[in-house]
Amino acid sequence: MERVACIDVGTVTARLAVADLEGGIVRRLAKSSTICNLGEGLAASGRISSAARRRVSACVDGYLRAARSAGAAHVCCTPGSYTHLDVYKRQRFTCPTPRTSVA
Repeated sequence: MERVACIDVGTVTARLAVADLEGGIVRRLAKSSTICNLGEGLAASGRISSAARRRVSACVDGYLRAARSAGAAHVCCTPGSYTHLDVYKRQRFTCPTPRTSVA
């Protein structure tokens, strides 16, 4: 058995799922959802705001801690549908500090 987690960052909501994988079977153990509003003001300004970046970064940090506390050996983070937008192609969303591990 291997415990894993996935963080999905969408335009409005960020989600965390923790699951056990064994013999090709996925058994979800926990899920969480937080409204972060990454896309707030995006249509008007054409930019992802600093406030939105901070909200999402704080949420992802919390989700990483929760995933590790739950015993996840691996955590992936997937972008949502906003990645198809032209603004995203011009202005990549990156966390201020790359996350390779959380203490």
